[in-house]
Amino acid sequence: FTAALHYFSGTRGRGGRGGRAAWVAVLVIVAALSVAAHVRNDMWTDRLAFWEYEVGKSPRKPTVRNNLGLVYSGLGRMEEAVEEFKLSIKYGPAYALPYKNLGNVYYSLGRLSEAMEEYETSLWLKPEQARVRNNLGAIYAGRGRLSEAVEEYKEALRLEPGYARARYNLGTAYAKQGRADEAVEEYGKAIALKPDYVKARYNLGLVYMEKGMREEARGELEKAFALNPGDGEIRGALDSLRE
Repeated sequence: FTAALHYFSGTRGRGGRGGRAAWVAVLVIVAALSVAAHVRNDMWTDRLAFWEYEVGKSPRKPTVRNNLGLVYSGLGRMEEAVEEFKLSIKYGPAYALPYKNLGNVYYSLGRLSEAMEEYETSLWLKPEQARVRNNLGAIYAGRGRLSEAVEEYKEALRLEPGYARARYNLGTAYAKQGRADEAVEEYGKAIALKPDYVKARYNLGLVYMEKGMREEARGELEKAFALNPGDGEIRGALDSLRE
């Protein structure tokens, strides 16, 4: 854009129609870029105004309350998001989405018991939600309920086979259960889906170390370190292989 502006500046002094046309073109480009930037910057503000207006018109409509909650969540206004999702549930108790969205907010706030309850309810209403199953599995795993976590991750992957995070989480659950061969398989699948998956490469390296496969472990750890050279844990694991 700057180069084009310099070029057109050079033509202005010629006084011809071409010069004037060029300046018109520049002004059109500037106006278009300004509008695009304004739209991006005001996206959430515009959505907020729209959905607050819609709530004013239809305060008992669960979809409207849910959408306003999503806007609040996108703005980081989590407590207001919680209230909107709760109102959406109040006015539409059989509507699965606000339970999921409320669970996501609770999850982000570290309120895991509440998140678990909302996820379970959302899945009871609408079982085929891969992302909800993965998040619920992560909560189960954090509480030591590894068998339940494995089942949730498997179901998430049945619904979405290319879900790299669920592959990684399943591999981690297997590793915690001492199922090293299965962990290796799942980490490998996660890496195939996302080659720059540092955590998957690091954990795969650790499993290889536990299995006594030092060369394989070194290979994965070196790749992980190349992707994230400031990671002290990866460096420490590599150093232990050199001892």
